[in-house]
Amino acid sequence: MDALLLEDRHHPVHEVVQPAGGETRRRPRGSSRRSRSGRRPRSGTRRRSGDADTAAAHLLHLRDGYADVSSQAGDHLLLAELGFVAELRGDADTVAAHHLQGLEIARALAEPRALALSLEGLAGAAALTADAPSATRAAVLLGAAAAARRAAGAPLPPAERADVDRGTASARAALGAAAFSEAYAEGARLTPEEAAHLARTEPA
Repeated sequence: MDALLLEDRHHPVHEVVQPAGGETRRRPRGSSRRSRSGRRPRSGTRRRSGDADTAAAHLLHLRDGYADVSSQAGDHLLLAELGFVAELRGDADTVAAHHLQGLEIARALAEPRALALSLEGLAGAAALTADAPSATRAAVLLGAAAAARRAAGAPLPPAERADVDRGTASARAALGAAAFSEAYAEGARLTPEEAAHLARTEPA
């Protein structure tokens, strides 16, 4: 694993780096080569302020200009941010494409927090459609994501709450509180592999 996904990507902790020779070293926050580390890009602040265009431009700059310091964890976070930006723009297909790519990285890393983030993003993609089957799928994925976070002892970071709340509100509005809760509980009973399989399965 090139970098460990950080439990709270906004804390001033160290990134664990695995160079080609196999020796592990630590790079403190503040290093000039940090843009594709396991921390959430600065574009998250711009996105949460509603400036989706600037956030998208910054993310694409990171993707295209910092490949030499890329890591799997950093790629996952970059895809998650791109997915959430696309969600703000209402582009469900692009949302799903980014988060599905991220899901494959999360599975390769066997990192439950990364899996949860991808499931939350895919729930947001489903919630954009706003019909009952898609809203049910969103609720199931949200329940599975919450279960993955609980199992890992890694609660949803406050900075990510708005992304989950947005999809939750849309799905609950489409389904009603009772049906949403039922679907959410169904998702919470899924194993991580079952949740990943559901997320990769095209809706009927």
